[in-house]
This record gives sequence, C-alpha cells and structure tokens, in this order.
Amino acid sequence: MEMNPSKMIIIFLTCIMLTLGNSKYLIDIGLNSYIELFSYLLLAIEVWYFTIKTSSKKILAKSIIIFSMVLILFSIGILVQPMQFLIKARLLFSMFVIATITVPAKSYMNSFGCIRFASYGIFVGVIIATLLSLFGNIKLIDVSYEGFLNFGFTGGMQYKNYFAATMLASFTGIYIYNKYEKKSKIDLLLMIFQVILIFISSSRGGYLLFIIFLIFINLDCFYRLCKRNVKKKYIIRYKNYIVCVALILFLICCFTCGKMVSSSSTYMYRVRGVINYLTYCRNDWFHLFFGNATMAFGNPNIPYVTAIKIAVGSFNGTYEMGFINVLIKNGIIGLIGYIFIYMIIIKYIIKSKENKLKLTSTTMLIVLLVSSFVETYVCNIHTIFGVYCYMLIFGICGMVDINERTNICTSSLNDENEDG
Repeated sequence: MEMNPSKMIIIFLTCIMLTLGNSKYLIDIGLNSYIELFSYLLLAIEVWYFTIKTSSKKILAKSIIIFSMVLILFSIGILVQPMQFLIKARLLFSMFVIATITVPAKSYMNSFGCIRFASYGIFVGVIIATLLSLFGNIKLIDVSYEGFLNFGFTGGMQYKNYFAATMLASFTGIYIYNKYEKKSKIDLLLMIFQVILIFISSSRGGYLLFIIFLIFINLDCFYRLCKRNVKKKYIIRYKNYIVCVALILFLICCFTCGKMVSSSSTYMYRVRGVINYLTYCRNDWFHLFFGNATMAFGNPNIPYVTAIKIAVGSFNGTYEMGFINVLIKNGIIGLIGYIFIYMIIIKYIIKSKENKLKLTSTTMLIVLLVSSFVETYVCNIHTIFGVYCYMLIFGICGMVDINERTNICTSSLNDENEDG
C-alpha cells in the first residue's frame, strides 16, 4: 500500500484527541465534551476529504447514497420523539459520526501503516490521560468485584472496562501491522506492555475480547500448521479441515465464555436489564420500532441508566449491552441500519481475494459484535474502541477496493500487450 506520511500524522493526532475524550480528568473538569465534539468534527472532515480526494464520481456518489441511507435509519427514531433541541442535536451528531466512519471511511485508514499510526495515537492518548489524572490527583485504581485482581487499573480513563478496550484497540492495530506488514522490536515490547496493562485492568470483558482477537487473527497459522503436518490421505481438503477446526475452536470459546459470563454477577445484571426493558415495552410497538430516547435522555440531569431504571420500575438490572442501547436510542429501524452496515462488511469479506484482508476484517467484526454483549461500543462514541473497530474494518474494505482496481488495471494492460 502507498505510504502517505502526512496522512498518517493526521490520523495519529486525531486518535490522540479521540482517546482524550474519555479522560477522567477532563470529564471531571467538564472539558471532555468540547474535546470530543472538536475531535469528531475533525475526524468527519478528514474522512470526507480523503473520500472526495481519492474516489471517482461514481464511487463518491455511491458512498454518499449509502451514508445517507444509514444516517436516515439511525435518525428517524430520534427525530420523531419529543426532546430538548440540544439533546436531540447531540444524539443526531453521534449518529452522524457513526454513519461517517462506515462506508465513507474506506479511504481513511486504508493501509497497514495508517492502522499502526492510529494505534500509536490511541496509546499516546492513554499516556496523556494517565498523566492528567496524576496531575489532577485522580485515582487510577478502580474497585474490581470479579476477576483475578481485587483492583482494576483505569489508565486515566472513565472506567477500567473502557481502559481495557482502549488498550486492546491499540494492541490490535500494532499486532496486525507486525503480522502482515513488518515486524518491529519496539512494537513487540509495546505489545507486551499493553498485554500487562490489559491484565491489570481486571476487566473480564477486556480479557474476553483479547482472547477472541488472538484466536481468530491466528486461524491462518492453524491452517498452515495442519497443511504442513497432516498427511493428505487423512484429509481430503485442508480448507474444509481448517473450517472444522475453526468451528470447534469457536464452540469451545462460546462454551468457555458462556460459563464465565453465567457465573458473573455483573454480566447477569446486564441480562436482567435487557429482560426488564423488553418486558416493559412488549406491548408498546411505537417505542420498540422508533426507540425510547426520550425516556433515556429526556432529562439531562438524570444519567442514562438511572433514567431507564426509573421508567421500567426496576433497579435490578443495567443497560450496558450494545444492541439494547440501539433499541432504546434508535429502535428497530436503527437496528436495521446497523445490520445493513454489517451486511456491507460481510460482502467485502466474501469479495476479498487476499486472505490477510479477509481474516483481519472477519476478526475485527467478530470482536466488535461480541463486545456488544458486554458494553455499548458498537453504538458509543464516548470511548474510541468501537469507533476504531469501524474505521479499521472499513479501512480494510478500502484495501480490498484498491486491490480490485489494481487487478483490473493489470488485466487491461496484459490484454493490450497481447493484442499488440
């Protein structure tokens, strides 16, 4: 992929600011919302700038149409509900950001070098957040009710779970770059340090996503190992064999995760929240279809989770799963918008001719979807993990497009040479 140093520096600096939007120190002094607004406006400008600059008129028109469709699906539920103008504007802005970092972002992080610089930006952002917390005399340790440790390191982020996810986002990009582009001793040392930080976060969700990432991103290694060591007479097709291995690993992973979450009181607290909300709305088709943003965000003086607990009449549960958050904020119409995005990603996964692009996008999509059972990363711009996953996945989709155009040009030149 073509190297663009100025673009990489822009991505690096933008990711620092996006990460700082969740700084505990900046939240406490009331500046995080301004930094968040500025950094996402900057990100949107950058994404559309590179899209317009590098796309043909046909591709640009297609991106705008898909972006508009997604944004409309995200926004209908919010628009039809009565809320204060500023609250509605804030929710619509978050929908604009998520729609922007999907299909239009194919021209943004569309090289492994850009992915690596984004990861470094996230890491530097965490370091700055940690220093700000030390400067502001804010605790870097959170209580951990479950896990290997009785404390959780927050790294200057709002919560230890957010810190673990942020560090994992940085780790994934550096790992992918070193696996497919170029190995670096500095990167190796940094990844070891990041693994230690993820461990001391004492975030079970962080552990889960970290393990799933490592398993799926290395499925090609399992395939090569089997191909090298298993005799042909024992196996007809290696690809079918590795699919079986992947399926078995996935089932083992699901069983292990199921046992872990079923014994977790905090996770079952989330499950009860989902049941409580669906029971509350079971006969309310309007709010199921268009969402219940007024209930959750209508009073700016009451936190999101508390507002829902009061409305449903039960404090025995919480609402931190991704897709229940989508149903509350955007309704079934908004959920269709997310499904549409994931269908586009799957289409690119199938279309990809390079195994490394196919495996990377598949892995990150799985990690993102699994995260929705733990936190609201799939629809939350207040922490960078979900935003980064979308940008990375669609950056890979952009690489698929670049390869496809390159192959078409090469084929055309070969045809011309043969004709000549």
